[in-house]
This record gives sequence, C-alpha cells and structure tokens, in this order.
Amino acid sequence: MKDRFKNRNITLGVLMIITIISKVLGLMRETSLAYFFGTNSIVDTYVLATTIPCVIFGCLDAVAVAITPIYMKEKNNSEEKANKLLSNIVSWVCVISILLIILFEVCSKKFISLFLIFNDSTVDISTLTLYFRITLLTIFFNPIAQIYLSYLRCKDKSVAAQIIELAISGFQILFIIIAGKTLNTLLLPIGYAVAHFSCMIFAYVISNNRLSFDISKKEETKDVVKLIFPTFLGNTIAQINAFIDKLFASSLASGSIAALNYSNIIKNLYYAIFTAPLISIYYPKISEYIAKKQKEQAKKMITNIIVKLILFLIPISIFSYIFSKNIIRILFMRGNFDETSLTMTSLAFQMYLVGVFAICLREVFLRCLYSLKSNKTVIYITMINVILNVILNTIFIKKFQYYGLALATSLSNVIVLPIYFYKLNKEKMLDLKQISISLIKTIVISAIISIILFVVKNNISFPNNVLLEIIYIAIFFAIGTIMFVSIYFGKDILLNIKKKGKIK
Repeated sequence: MKDRFKNRNITLGVLMIITIISKVLGLMRETSLAYFFGTNSIVDTYVLATTIPCVIFGCLDAVAVAITPIYMKEKNNSEEKANKLLSNIVSWVCVISILLIILFEVCSKKFISLFLIFNDSTVDISTLTLYFRITLLTIFFNPIAQIYLSYLRCKDKSVAAQIIELAISGFQILFIIIAGKTLNTLLLPIGYAVAHFSCMIFAYVISNNRLSFDISKKEETKDVVKLIFPTFLGNTIAQINAFIDKLFASSLASGSIAALNYSNIIKNLYYAIFTAPLISIYYPKISEYIAKKQKEQAKKMITNIIVKLILFLIPISIFSYIFSKNIIRILFMRGNFDETSLTMTSLAFQMYLVGVFAICLREVFLRCLYSLKSNKTVIYITMINVILNVILNTIFIKKFQYYGLALATSLSNVIVLPIYFYKLNKEKMLDLKQISISLIKTIVISAIISIILFVVKNNISFPNNVLLEIIYIAIFFAIGTIMFVSIYFGKDILLNIKKKGKIK
C-alpha cells in the first residue's frame, strides 16, 4: 500500500513537471500572439473563432469525461468488453462530428451572426466566419483525442497522455510565429486546427487500442449518453463563462476580448498545474472505488485532494494578486503589447484571481459527482453558475467595463461552491472537519504573510529590467513560502525533531 502511495506521488510529481513545461509552452504561445498582434481586433476574432467550437460543441468533448467511470466499471468485469465499448463510443463521435461539420460549414455565416448580437461589435463577421470554418474541424479532432487520452489515464499512463498534449501548444507556437513573420493571419486558425489534429493522431497511436468501427446501440453507450449533458455543462462551464465574458466584451473597446483572453490563460495555469495532475491520477481511481462501493477509500482520497489544493492555491492566488502587474509585465510586455495592454490585462487577471480557488475546486467536485452519477445535481449547479454569471456580467459591465466581466465569473463560482460541499457531504464523501481546519488555518496564515509582503513591496522600487524583476519576485515568493511552511507546519516539524532526538 505504501509503495502504491509512493508511486502515485512520484507520478504526481512527474505530471506536475510536465504540466509546467506544457504551460510554459502555452505561455510562449500567448506571448508570441501578444508580441506579434498585441490586443487588437485580429486577436479578438481569432479568440472567438477558437472559443465557439469549444462551447457549442463541447458535448462531444464531454464524452471523454463521461466515459471514465463507465469504462472503469466495465473494466472490472471484462477488459475486452470495456475496449469494445470504447470503439463503439468513438465510432458514434466520429459520425456525429462529421455530420455537424457538414451542417455548420454550409450555414457558417448565419450561425456566426447569431453570436455577434451587439451592433457596435469590433469583430468583422466575414473574417470570423472564415476563421470559424477552419477551427470547426477541431470538433472532430479534439473529442477523439480526449477520449483516447482518458483511456491512457484509465490504463495508468497519465504521463504519456500529458506528454502528448504538449503537441497542441508546440504546433500553435510555430504557426503563430510564421503568421506574425509573414503577416498572414489566416495561419492562426490553421495552426489551431493542425495542433488538435496532431494530438488526435499521437493519442490514437500511443493508446495501442485500434478502432473497430461499430455504431450499434449498446446499453453502456446509453449510459454514457445520459452522462454527456451534465458532464458537458460541468466540463465546459469555464469555457461557457469565458465565452459569455467575450461576448459581452465584444461591445466594449477594441482589445477587451484579448485582455480577457490573456488573463484567462494565466488564470487557467492554476488549474493546469495544481488541479489537472491530481484529477488525471485520482479521477479513474475514485471512479473505481465508487464502482466497487468502497466509499470510505474514495472519501479519504477526495479529502486529501481538497486539502492539497487549499495548501497550494490560496497562498499562491493571494501572492499573484499582489504581484499581478509584475507577472503580466514579465510574461507579455514586449512587441505590440504596450502599457495600455498591460493595465487592461493585469486588472482582468486580478479579478479572475478572486475566484481561482473556487474554479479549481469545482473541477474536483464535478468529477466526484460524475463518478456518483449525480446527473441532476450537476445540471442544477452548473445552470445556477451560468445564470449568476450572466446577471453579474450585466451589473458589473456598466461600472467596471471588461474587468467587471472577469469579476462576475469569479464571484459566480465562489457563490455556488458551498452547494458542492453540501452535496458531497450529504453523500458522505468529505471529511469536513479536516477540510475546515486546513482552510481556516491557510487563510489566516496567508492573510498575515500577504500584509507583510504587500507593505514591503510598496516600500521598495522594482527594477526596470525583466531579469531583475523575475529575481525580485522569486525572492519575495521564497520568503513567503518559507514563512508559510514554518508557521503552518512548524509544530509538526518540531515534534519530528524531538522524536528523532529521543530515538538517538
């Protein structure tokens, strides 16, 4: 048992390293985009063209999440049947996605015009339509890639799955650079499509699970279909909220969508680095425990994940809020990304940070609810989240403009978080006492350290040099980390020292 736990922690460590590499590539992609195109209407158009397929056709991507608990259940009975189920689902996804591509290629311009509901939108419909017709292809590539990546994770090959996903950012960076050098902006959506195509091919080849085309109506496939809608809502809630923000922002000044996109990308780093690796390793295992009716083991695992996220996310989110402008300057301040872009992006980033903990925790709760097959609960909570976001967007956009949209996204997630706690506690899947102690302790210690760092930061001047600014922030981060660990774990560290002293 100890060896298994040790191996899982090693895998988690490797996954976090690969994820950091992946996100460094992701940041290189965004900084390349910012360098060559800044915050202008071209970026706004490109962002919308890549977002629409994700949001509207996200139900196909949701199959990858829905399949995990059902595949693990089938695998417990027969691996051969589980693999046949996989082929059956992939076959249906292929057929449906091809039909959707044909349909929306034919009426793409009319479809796009529905999204630009604001008369004073700065986005050109013809250009957006052209970009969309290219990015639309990803509704075939991405779902199949995600299904095979989920399969790899079910086979304890999370590291391989994570490495494959590096291809997405790699190909996009290449095409962004070529587009910037040649001034051929059509290469932006082409690069996006090629990146997802390559991921699909790599995932299929590495999985070593050959597709046997089968569109028969199996009972297990029906179970996946039942989970698709709630999974779609839960899995794409961040994209839906982000898209709603961009839709509202399309009526604001040029560059508002780009500023929200850049800040949203950095916000998503917190999920990618801390939450995604935990989900990759533990989601199939939680699904297996629940399928075997071993709820106590699942409860310990879920509680452990939440406590880990509390310890990492809350202090880092507060630190990032204090140094938000410095972080944005280091990441994006070059080329066409000017002082105006810096101010716009850092303000939006701060507002996203308000709810980053709730957003990351929500993804864990959603996976647990998928495993429990609490379909109605997922639907109700996610609908409340979306409705709240729209209402808050309407309120905040008048006073705060574009960064009010980011604040609305954060607050809508924070407000619904207690509902997740209530539901999972009712299912006896949480140790609320352990979570509460960790949460209160982390918030109090983080608040004290943040006040100290904030006062010190405001009484020194940062250098006007990127390398020195990175060193300054690294020093602040190191000091904050040492203070946090010393206070939070101080008692345990002293007890261990005393025990070792007695043993000697």
